[in-house]
Amino acid sequence: MLMKNKKLLILFLVLVGIIGLALLPLVYTKVKSKLTPVDIQPLSENQKSSLSVLTMEELSKHNSENDCWLLIGQNIYDVTEFIPMHPNRDIVKGCGLDATSMFEGESKHRGEAVAILDDFLIGYLN
Repeated sequence: MLMKNKKLLILFLVLVGIIGLALLPLVYTKVKSKLTPVDIQPLSENQKSSLSVLTMEELSKHNSENDCWLLIGQNIYDVTEFIPMHPNRDIVKGCGLDATSMFEGESKHRGEAVAILDDFLIGYLN
């Protein structure tokens, strides 16, 4: 009886392993889309027509917690109002600077962050 239970246990574990391996690509694809950092897409000409063309000089003037603009990709965002809602204070380090590497780098911002950024878009870099 003990030998029969061992065989059933082994069979069960093999079946669970096979099913797990079969489902792995599906689970990986689902999870990967949530884990992969999102690239900021360039603006279309139509989007640019309604925005200000800004310079690095103008960006650099907005370099404090009370007046914070970020350059991410080629887009400039006024995130001053968002700072209190940000999960950590690291966002302030990018004020008045090219914060692309901060946004796309170790902080691993996801699609939700890109969607939030759209609300703060004020212009693009000339």
